[in-house]
Amino acid sequence: MSSQIEIQMNECNLCAELKNEHLLNGFNLKNLFEDQFILYSDNFFSIVPSIGALNDSHILLVPNRHVKNFSVLSDSERQHLLEVICKIENYYLEKFQSQVLFFEHGTGFSNRKNCIEHAHIHCVLDHKAVLPFFLENLSVTKISQSFFLDNTELKSIKSSGYIWFKNNCGEWVGTDENVKSQYLRYLYKTAIGETDWDWRIERNISSIKKVILNFENFI
Repeated sequence: MSSQIEIQMNECNLCAELKNEHLLNGFNLKNLFEDQFILYSDNFFSIVPSIGALNDSHILLVPNRHVKNFSVLSDSERQHLLEVICKIENYYLEKFQSQVLFFEHGTGFSNRKNCIEHAHIHCVLDHKAVLPFFLENLSVTKISQSFFLDNTELKSIKSSGYIWFKNNCGEWVGTDENVKSQYLRYLYKTAIGETDWDWRIERNISSIKKVILNFENFI
């Protein structure tokens, strides 16, 4: 492994969280909680709360290995991803009696727009106002099959940044041209009439604690 990659991984807050380590030059969940905060982990993926949780249901689905976005996962990882997404959908229906919204701002290989350079999918309670607001403010295309299958949409944007979101109505994908860091968080909160979208300002510690309790039985 090159020194450049080692530095990148050593500075990654999600890599540190998955190893249950403090981030020396930044901020992560270990800096907030000494107790267990990893909600689920298998050979490929883990689930952790999101700092600045959008609400009491907000989790991050994270690859265990350091990759920039989910489009570069291996075939076996992508197949397992679909299984985990299905588990999450079922859990939200059982626990919250609600559908779940998934979204990712996938970092491209040649740009650096995101706060976190480790792939992560946001999973959060869906709301009837969110999808129309996303579609109004994002340039995206509805796709007929999963984005994480080996399809044309995936190949065409793999090397550039992209945005992807999914709910029970379907999946949408587009390039991230003119999409700034945290923009999807901003749209979600704005759609439901709230303003605490910026995790660098609003840590939302009380919501994180509730997320940990809400997912203690997730398997």
